[in-house]
Amino acid sequence: MKQILIKDVDLATDWFRMTKNENEGTSKIIYDNHGVLVGATEVSDQAEDSISTILPAIEYQLTPKQIKHMISLFPTIGSESWSKL
Repeated sequence: MKQILIKDVDLATDWFRMTKNENEGTSKIIYDNHGVLVGATEVSDQAEDSISTILPAIEYQLTPKQIKHMISLFPTIGSESWSKL
């Protein structure tokens, strides 16, 4: 049986969303038993941009170490999305 880890993220305290006066949102980040990102879901005003940003990590099965080396523009929703992983 394959083990998974689901990480719940409260986006209400996310600095990027706070600057947009968005006080609600949540996401679930799903990892396999090796710590590889295998899925994510989000409910927020920025969900499509946030999920689109991290799709390469899912598609290419990036390890946590590889994810830490990702470079993104700052300040953007993309940089905030990568920081939640």
